[in-house]
Parts: sequence; structure tokens; C-alpha cells
Amino acid sequence: MLTKHAVYAKLESNRQECQSAYRTLFSHTMADDELSALRRATERGEPLGDVTFIAKATKVLGRRVAKQTHGGDRKSRDFMDRVASTTLTP
Repeated sequence: MLTKHAVYAKLESNRQECQSAYRTLFSHTMADDELSALRRATERGEPLGDVTFIAKATKVLGRRVAKQTHGGDRKSRDFMDRVASTTLTP
């Protein structure tokens, strides 16, 4: 699921080259919206990715990785329909 970044993969055993290559990994800045999404996912303990990524992570890990909704009137038909439509089945 995880792959080495191309720059990281090129790290040499030479300490100076290693440090230079490592700094290159972080030489760009993230867009504000990307940084906000990353922070939000990290704070909430949620995966950051599209539907395909989340489905693959769920399958590979053998467990649900996306957070479930909380609350609601558990006796209402609307609530039960929403839960049923978002629940993943193994």
C-alpha cells in the first residue's frame, strides 16, 4: 500500500548526499486546502484519500477505516435508512 517516494529511494549512503536528498522531499509547500485536509484527517484519525483508496485500505486491513456517523434518532426510519446505506458489509 505504501511506496517509497522517488527522491527517498535515491538516497545514497553518503551522509551529505543523503541529507540533501532528504531536504528535497520537503522543499515544496503544500496548498492551504491540502494542508487543512491533512490536518483534519490527522486530528480525527480518518484516512485521507478518495473512495477507491478507502475501499482498498478497508479490504487490505480487513476492517473499517472510515469513521461512522454519530447520533441521530435511532428509532426514526430516516436514521435507519442512512445507517443501512453507509454500513460496509464484509
